[in-house]
Amino acid sequence: MNPNSYKLFLDAVHSTHIIRERKNDLFTFGNTKLPYTLVADSAINKGSSIVRTGEVVVEKPQIVIANGDNSVFEGFDLEDDSIDLNQVRFALMSRGISFPQMNYKNSTNHLEVLNDKSKVIIDRMMNDFEDENDSRSALIQCREDLWGLSLFHYVLGQVIKSSSSNIKEYMERFNL
Repeated sequence: MNPNSYKLFLDAVHSTHIIRERKNDLFTFGNTKLPYTLVADSAINKGSSIVRTGEVVVEKPQIVIANGDNSVFEGFDLEDDSIDLNQVRFALMSRGISFPQMNYKNSTNHLEVLNDKSKVIIDRMMNDFEDENDSRSALIQCREDLWGLSLFHYVLGQVIKSSSSNIKEYMERFNL
C-alpha cells in the first residue's frame, strides 16, 4: 500500500492532456465502449514514443448503495503496490467525487514503440480520426509510468460529463 497514491494520481492528472475525447455521453441503460489511444514519451529511448491502444468497457450502472463504493477497475495496471486505488477513491470521495457502482474493464489491444516524437504521432492520429469520421475514440497524452492513472482520470471525466444526461434520461424513461 502506497500512502502517496493520491499524490501520484494528482501527478497523473496534471501531466495528462486529453487531446480528443469521446463526443457522446456514456449510455444510461447499456454498456459503453471507450476506445482510446495513449501516447507517451519513452523514458528509455529518447525521441521515441510509446503508443498504447485499447478500450475501456463501462458496464451499465447497477443499483446504488449509499454506504460504499463497490466499483471494480480491471486492466488499469494499478494492481501492484505502487498505487492504492482505495486511497485515491477515498481522497476523491472526500472532495465530493465518487464513481457510480459500475465495472470498468480495460483491455489494451496494442502496444508499440515508435521512433517519432509524441507531437508527430498525435498530429498523425488526429488526422486519422478525422479521416475515419471517428467520434468515439479518445487521444490522450500522458506519462508512460502513470498511464493507468491517466486512463482512470479520463474515465472519471467521462462519467462526470455524462451524469446529468444519464439522470435526465432515467427520469424520462420512468416518468419521474
